[in-house]
Amino acid sequence: MYHIIVNPHSKSGKGLKAWKQIEQILINKKIDYQSYFTEYEEHAVAITKEITTNHRNCKLIVLGGDGTLNEVINGINDFDQVMLGYIPSGSSNDFAKGLNIPNKPDKALEKILHSNTTNKIDIGYLHYQNTTKRFIGSSGIGFDASVCYYSNQSNTKGFLNHLKLGKLIYLYIALRTLFSYQTTKISLTIDKQQYHYSNCYFACLLNNKFEGGGFKFTPNAKLDDGLVDICIVQGIPKIVLVFLLPTAFLGLHTKVKGVHMFNGKNISIQSSLPSFIHIDGEVIDKQTSINIECKAKLLEIIL
Repeated sequence: MYHIIVNPHSKSGKGLKAWKQIEQILINKKIDYQSYFTEYEEHAVAITKEITTNHRNCKLIVLGGDGTLNEVINGINDFDQVMLGYIPSGSSNDFAKGLNIPNKPDKALEKILHSNTTNKIDIGYLHYQNTTKRFIGSSGIGFDASVCYYSNQSNTKGFLNHLKLGKLIYLYIALRTLFSYQTTKISLTIDKQQYHYSNCYFACLLNNKFEGGGFKFTPNAKLDDGLVDICIVQGIPKIVLVFLLPTAFLGLHTKVKGVHMFNGKNISIQSSLPSFIHIDGEVIDKQTSINIECKAKLLEIIL
């Protein structure tokens, strides 16, 4: 039996439309399933905890955006007992891009139902103060997290989703807020190797190639290599950054002076100013210190 967690509000309510399409296919094919609908923030965490506590060898399907998927990842009780399929219905669907999962719900479902292939992927762990959060695709501190925050607050997001241009919201917000953003000093430790940077805009840390609606900040990232890829942007004049940001959609920013690329298993970041932090595009706090670790091949994904 499939346990299907549905966010009906994803992509400004289009998640419900996607579910109705999926439900009809399941009924027609006589597939055994149980559906669960999220009703509030972090509801998917609670639903997933209940499912994975009460069912072993569980087949989970998530229908929602990257934020819903993140909540499910944070609710899994035992990764060894879960096999996960994903039907993207969010604004950006960055995780789906990384695994070439179709954006059309029916196509994504067909791949889950008929695939004989799975892959174990890495899960990132973000530690700050006395709190730990997991992420499946990306985390970050600084400007990229600020863009996530203002994008999630913006009424423009729903308008662009209606026009099927939801992925552009992050670029729009980034360009709108860039000139008022205050840079910071960052101290970075990667597997005991230390680096120090001034005038930093952000540090993004990815398992996936994509974040923020298709930005390829870490074009060499792999979901199953046991490493978190890191992109630090610092010391670039803001007017230059305006023209640099769009090149990140193609991963062409990596050779520019002021862009620093790394990867590692254990990462520590200290910022001179409290800065927004995010996991999978969901802003969770402002902090001056975070620690990241990569746990290799933890989650089995249906491909």
